[in-house]
Amino acid sequence: MLVLVVVAAAGGFFLFQALEQSAKQSRPSVAGQMLIPVSTQSGSQTTADKPKVYHQAIDIESRSFSFAPNVFRVKMGESVTATVTARGEHTFVVDEFHVDEKTQDGEKATIRFTPDKKGVFSFYCSRPGHRQAGQQGVLIVE
Repeated sequence: MLVLVVVAAAGGFFLFQALEQSAKQSRPSVAGQMLIPVSTQSGSQTTADKPKVYHQAIDIESRSFSFAPNVFRVKMGESVTATVTARGEHTFVVDEFHVDEKTQDGEKATIRFTPDKKGVFSFYCSRPGHRQAGQQGVLIVE
């Protein structure tokens, strides 16, 4: 009888572990991703409902482990001018458009590039540990 109880308990434990692992694998991971709201249940105006504003010229502040603003929208095929003011030594990188500029403390760097493809892309600081600490943003090209 004791053996039967032990076997049943062990079986239940392993079944629970398998179900939990399956549930973890079926959930999409959003760790480290920036989420942009698109709708609400109340029917109020959301980010997706508002008129789109494109910023071909944008001022960005590069701070300790953050950019402000950290999301902006541009048009594909049109030149973008980003003026980055640094608080500390940082970089401004957009891999897909071959942008990789260093910025010095208290100085402004003017960065020009022309996005040649649509999509959602990350920009970030490549100094060790900065991107992992949150110094990144989203560039939306339409």
